[in-house]
Amino acid sequence: MTGRNARGIIGVAIAAAALFIGISLREGVQQDIARLVSRVGSDLLFASYPKELTPEEIKGMIDLPEVSAVAGQGRYTTILTPESEYRITWLDVSPNFPDVLRLSLAEGRTFRPDDGDVAILGWEVKESIFGDRSPIGEYLEGREIIGVLAPIPSDDIVREGNNRRVLTLSRPRLEGGGMGRDDTARFRYFYIRTVGSTEQAERALSNLYPDLSIISIATFYGFPLHDISSLNQVMIVSAIGLLLISGVLLAILLSLATLRRTHEIGIRRAVGASQARIFRLFLAEGARISLLGGGIGIGAGFFASMAIGSGKVALSPLHGAIIPLVLIIGLIASTAPAIRASGLNPADALAQRDLFSRGRWSSMTTHGLVILAIAFAVGGLILVANTLTASRRQIDSIWGDIDARTLLIRAPSESILLKPELTLEDEGLIESFSGIELTVPFLYQRLPVGEEGRSVAVAAIGEGYPDLHLLEIVRGRDISREEIAEGSSICVMADSYVEKEGINEPVGRSVNISGREFKVIGVFATSMTRREFPIDIVIPIAHRDLLPIGECSFFTRAKEGANLDELKSEITEAFKVRYPERAKVSVSSIDAFRAKLASFFNGAAARLGLIAFVAFVLAVGEAVSLVRFILEQRKHELGVQRAVGASPLRIITFALRESALNATLGTALGLAIGLALTPSVLNWLFLYEPPSPSAVVVASVAIALLISLIGAAPVRTIVLSSPSDLLGKGRE
Repeated sequence: MTGRNARGIIGVAIAAAALFIGISLREGVQQDIARLVSRVGSDLLFASYPKELTPEEIKGMIDLPEVSAVAGQGRYTTILTPESEYRITWLDVSPNFPDVLRLSLAEGRTFRPDDGDVAILGWEVKESIFGDRSPIGEYLEGREIIGVLAPIPSDDIVREGNNRRVLTLSRPRLEGGGMGRDDTARFRYFYIRTVGSTEQAERALSNLYPDLSIISIATFYGFPLHDISSLNQVMIVSAIGLLLISGVLLAILLSLATLRRTHEIGIRRAVGASQARIFRLFLAEGARISLLGGGIGIGAGFFASMAIGSGKVALSPLHGAIIPLVLIIGLIASTAPAIRASGLNPADALAQRDLFSRGRWSSMTTHGLVILAIAFAVGGLILVANTLTASRRQIDSIWGDIDARTLLIRAPSESILLKPELTLEDEGLIESFSGIELTVPFLYQRLPVGEEGRSVAVAAIGEGYPDLHLLEIVRGRDISREEIAEGSSICVMADSYVEKEGINEPVGRSVNISGREFKVIGVFATSMTRREFPIDIVIPIAHRDLLPIGECSFFTRAKEGANLDELKSEITEAFKVRYPERAKVSVSSIDAFRAKLASFFNGAAARLGLIAFVAFVLAVGEAVSLVRFILEQRKHELGVQRAVGASPLRIITFALRESALNATLGTALGLAIGLALTPSVLNWLFLYEPPSPSAVVVASVAIALLISLIGAAPVRTIVLSSPSDLLGKGRE
C-alpha cells in the first residue's frame, strides 16, 4: 500500500462515514416513530369518509374478519354559554373510543354502552376548570363527569389533542339556551384495530367503501419528522453518490498504477506469472483499498453518530451492507485496470515505459475517468448552488421584504380559557412600549362578495401596512398609506382567488363586497406565508364597518436593537393584565418562521455541499495526479527541449493544456449533469422555481479555470529543475 493510495482510501472512508451517519440518523427517526406507535399499537388505522356513516354501515366494517374493533369519532363542537368562563370543545365518540386509542385514565372510569349524559375530561380541561380537586361526580354543562384522561405527551400528535377535549357519547347542542343531545351516533372518522396485516385490512376496507381514506398510524406519527427524514435521505443519497465517485477515483488510481508498473508487470509475466495472477493482484489491491477505507469510514461514522446522538448510536441492518457495498464498488472499479494489466504482452511490457507508448486507448481511458470524476464533483456543486438559490427565492417569495423585527400579535389558535377578544383600542397598549416602532391593526372576516354573494376572506388593514411589505404585488400596485388614511374604496386580490374565480384582467375591475363597490388596483401572490392569514381580498381599515365581528390582530415592528424576547414577554404580560382570566395572546416573530423554513433548506444544501466539496477536492487531486504522471513520463523529452533552448513558458503551456482539457470537458459534463438533475432535486425538497442557469454557467467557467490552474501545479517542479536533472531522471 503506497502513499498514492491515500486518496483512494480517504475518498472511500469519507463516503462510508457519511453513509453510516445517514443510516444512523434515518434509523433514529424510525425508532422515534416506532416508540410513538408502540403507545397505541401498530395495528391501528385512521380512516375518514366523505359523509357520516350510519350504525348499520359502521357494522359492515366491524364484521370484516380483518377488523377487530372500530371506534367512531364525530365532530368537534365548541360550546360557549353566558355562564361559562371557558371555551370547551366537546367531541362525540363511540363508547369504545378510549379503549381503541388506549387512552389511560388518571381517575374515574371509561364509557359503558348504556351510559347516558356523561363525559370524560381531558387532563388540561380538568386542570383549568377544577384545579386540584377531583371532578368525578360533578356536572359540566348538564353532563356527569365519570373520568379524567391521564396527561398525554406533547409528541403524541395522534392523541395529544384529547388533553383539551371533553369526550361524550352524544353530540352536545344548544336547545333553548341549554344543553341537549343527539343520539344519531353517526361518524365520519374512525380508528380501526386490525387482525393480522394492516395492509390486508386496508384492502378489505377499501373494497367495502371505495371512498374511505385510510392512513396508517405510523404515517401519522411520521408527519412531524418529515423534514428530518427528507434531510437524512439527502445525506444517504449524497453519500452513495460520493461512494460512486470514490469508485471512479479508485479506477483512476489503479489505471495510473498499471501505467507506472508496466515494466514491473512485464518482469512478472516474464518469470512465469499468469494473466490470472496479474488480474487477481490488481483486483486484490482495489479490494484492500476499499476495505481499508470502508473500515476507517465506519469507525469514523460510528463515533460521529455517537457525538450527534449524545452517546447513543441507532444501529440498523443497513449498516451491515456498507462493507459489501464498498467492496463491490472497489472490485468493479478495479476490473478494467486489472484486465488491462493482465492483458499485457511480456515483451511489449518490458519495452514500454511511458504513457503514450501503450497507445491512445490507455491515455483516453485515464483522461476519461478523470473527466468523469470532475464532472460528478462539479455537478454536485451546481446542485448545491441551485438549491441554495432556489431556497432563498422561495423564502423571499414567502416572506417578501418583511423585516426580521416584525411581530405578530393575535389570540391563540386553540385554548381552554376564553380567547381575548382583541380590539382596535389595543393598538394604544402596544404602542406604549418603548421598543415598538410601528403597529398595524388587521381585521379579518369572511364576507359575501360579488353578485352571488360567495363567502370570501376579507382583511381590513391599518395605515402602516405599506411599510411592512407584507404582500408581494405581482400585478398592478399595492394600497398606499394615503389611500388607507382617506378610506379609498379600493382593494387588492390574491392571485389564487383570481384564478379560482376565473377573473380575466382583474386590475381596474369593480367588485362588490357586502353591498359596497371597490376598485381592484392590484393582485398579490399567495404563498405559504399567508397560511397565517389566508386572505383573498385586502381593503383599507376605514371600511371596518363591513367587518363587525372581524377577528383583530396586529403586526408590529420593533425598533432597531430591541430585545425581541423581552419585548414579546412584556407584551404578553400586558395583555394578561388587560384580559384577566382569558387565554394568553400569541406573540410570534416573523423571523422565527423564516428561520425554521430556511434551516430546512440550508440543512439540505449543507449535506449536499459537504459531500460535493469532498468529491471536488478528491477529483481535483486526481487531475493533479494525472498531470504529474504525464510530466514524470515525459521528463526526458522535456529535458531535451530545455537543453535545446525551449523556454519554461512552453512547458507551462503544455501542462496547462493537459490540465485544461480535463477541466473543460469535466466541468462542461458536470454543468450538464447539474442542470439536468436540478428540477428533480428541487421537487424533492419542495422547491418549485429553478434558478436561471446563466449564473451557474459563469460560475462553471470560473471552476474550470481554477481546476486548470491547480491541475497544472506539478509543472513547477519541472520548470525549476535543470535540463541535466530532467535528462538524468528521465532515463531512470
